Amino acid sequence: MYEIKELHKVYSQGEQQVTALSDVNLKLDETGFVAIVGESGSGKTTLLNILAGFDKTSCGTIYFQGNKLDINGENKHTSYYRDNVGFVFQEYNVINELTIEENVELPLNILDIDEKEKKRLVHASLEKVGLSELKTKKVGDLSGGQKQRVAIARAYVKNPKVILADEPTGNLDYDNSIRIFEMLSELSKSVLIIMVTHNKQLALSYADRIISLSDGKVVADKELRKEEVVLKLTNGQVEEYVEEYSQIINFVRNNTGDKFELIIEKSITSKKNEIEEKIERKHYRERELSFREKFRISNKVLAKRRIRQIISIGIFAITTLLLLVGFNLFFYDEDTVVKRYLEDNNKKELFVFKKVASLNGDSDENEIYVSKDMKDSLNKICQDGVFFEYRSALLSKNGMLSSGIEEQDFSYVIADVLVFSEAALLDRYSITEIKSNEIIITEELAKKINIHRDSIGKEFYLDEQKVVLREIVCGLEDAVFVSPEYIEIIKKMDNCISINGNFLMSKSLFEYAHNMISITTDETVAKLITEKSQVVLSTSFAEGMDDVIGKTFYLKDLYQDAYKDSFSEYMNLYDYLGTKVSVVGVADFDGDVCVSEEVFTEIKNDYYDVFVYNKIGIYQERWDDIVKSIHHNKMRVDDEKLNDVYDIVDMKPTLLKYIALALILMIVLTVFIMISIIGYSIEDNSRIIGILKSLGISTSDIKKIFIIQPIIIIAISFVLALVALIVLVNYINAEYMKQNAGVVLNIIHVNPISVIVALILAFVIGTITVILPLKEMDKKTIVETLRN
Repeated sequence: MYEIKELHKVYSQGEQQVTALSDVNLKLDETGFVAIVGESGSGKTTLLNILAGFDKTSCGTIYFQGNKLDINGENKHTSYYRDNVGFVFQEYNVINELTIEENVELPLNILDIDEKEKKRLVHASLEKVGLSELKTKKVGDLSGGQKQRVAIARAYVKNPKVILADEPTGNLDYDNSIRIFEMLSELSKSVLIIMVTHNKQLALSYADRIISLSDGKVVADKELRKEEVVLKLTNGQVEEYVEEYSQIINFVRNNTGDKFELIIEKSITSKKNEIEEKIERKHYRERELSFREKFRISNKVLAKRRIRQIISIGIFAITTLLLLVGFNLFFYDEDTVVKRYLEDNNKKELFVFKKVASLNGDSDENEIYVSKDMKDSLNKICQDGVFFEYRSALLSKNGMLSSGIEEQDFSYVIADVLVFSEAALLDRYSITEIKSNEIIITEELAKKINIHRDSIGKEFYLDEQKVVLREIVCGLEDAVFVSPEYIEIIKKMDNCISINGNFLMSKSLFEYAHNMISITTDETVAKLITEKSQVVLSTSFAEGMDDVIGKTFYLKDLYQDAYKDSFSEYMNLYDYLGTKVSVVGVADFDGDVCVSEEVFTEIKNDYYDVFVYNKIGIYQERWDDIVKSIHHNKMRVDDEKLNDVYDIVDMKPTLLKYIALALILMIVLTVFIMISIIGYSIEDNSRIIGILKSLGISTSDIKKIFIIQPIIIIAISFVLALVALIVLVNYINAEYMKQNAGVVLNIIHVNPISVIVALILAFVIGTITVILPLKEMDKKTIVETLRN
């Protein structure tokens, strides 16, 4: 079976070279019991490890059944060992956490064998060693002799051609040693047994051949013949065959009361002349360990360090929770939150505003309501659904004017005047064309000023204009609806417009932007103006200024990019008068600054188109894409219930920075601790790694066994973190509803995309923590792992 030619093995110990085997030449038969003996350090175990493929040769050739054997590569060793070799160790090298049956079937798990055949082979092997009745018992509960019998059964179960045994009786007492030798002797009828042993006496009794090594060389190679002894009683009733004289003595002692004649017959026979046990050997295809088998080994063997697991789960859960919080914040979808709020609360009308950074030192942020960009954007988004809130107006019953609200009767109210499109009014209130002299008021306003439905059709006054009450409707609070034509009437009457942008204060940006001036036109005064950039100042406005006529003032462009939209709610005189303005005169007229009629018309049209309005609103039946477009154009819904939503959006960049910092620290800590724990686990289970490798289980399968526990840790951690996130989200939403009197709004929610991304990243981190320690596994041979 084996032919070994000029085998050498040299180990390096620092700068020294130690020769373990030197010029070993042997031929070994198909069957029989070969014992290798010699002093410690003679090279016995080295020779056996090389034959098993556990160690590499320095030089020399090994033939197995006529084929040159290359066992220096892992794949070659796995195939050779899987098909042909069983190994029995001195230290048993059984897995204590598994049952007898599970240990014995390990070599079969990498072969393509169905469950029924596997059970048959395991049972037959356990029958050989007398352990079939104990197959469900955990190996850790067995005696040393029983463990070694399990190891023999495991080596024999796949019907190998060779069983290699490395001092299998070294840790056993004499009686158990006898049993092991007897078993191996029995098995040698059908397989080749190669056994390393220090017990030369038992080797002489049971082995067919003894090979002696010394200093790595074969110094003796002797085939043995055995004596056959026959005992016969005189009465002929008892006849017993024995192999040792001690059995004769025991026989005499046990039959002291009988008369018998002891006849000793000796004959020299060769064990090879015995009838060999015929055994059917099948070639099975290789396969990977099934997931169930990997999971069983991992769960029973590697999951025993519960404290380590709990620490790992705790640390990973915290890291995963930070991942979930961070990605939920990163993917925070205010579009969905706002849309659901509007739909759940049946909102049809809303105002929008824009929040930008302020250059005014008084506050960090500035809310602007209506600008040209906002109006243009909303018209594209909503078309007929856009409406406006006119700056306040005075509603009265008798048209009496007053300089202040304090002096008015209780029936006089300052109301927000809303300008709806005809399409919106028709859709929302089923009201067709509203005339310029008609108004509609809301129920909330009607209650406050004590107007009932019987007042519909009666006359009222809005500011100085006589109007007729058309309808009382539900809707926005304290609102009056007027037609766009009503605004045109007001527009024609207004010959003096107050706007921001006092160019006399042009040396200071803030004074320039935040001081009001009244722009007007006067036919008599306007004759002094010949260019668009020329103005006339009123006497009162120019009071205290010397030599103002002919003076040039430079205007600031409030809409330039450097100001970041901070002044977009103001009219920009720069757009109408240019870079500079020249004062061509001072005259007595109403207002502060007189401009040309052309400039005033242009300013007036823009003013009443946008800047005269306090707010801009939207009316819609559905909000599917509207809200997303509003936010895309940097606008927000003006509803105090949504303030917290926008606070989250505003704080998101800052929160993400802190979360990212904490996450980086936790990831580093997690990777370090997980690598350490997995590294410890690999070190703790180094012997088991060696056992699995020695059984022909591939390194790839062994790595997967070690990966299972980290995957379980990651999965449990992720579930715990996800549950914690859901509990946190539900708590925050419940508190929000409590603070806002049961308003239906889940201010935050668990984003599915963030969960998926966090899960992927968690497994990436987990993979890193597993791969690095497992790389160390590849560097060690089977012998090195078994020694640990």
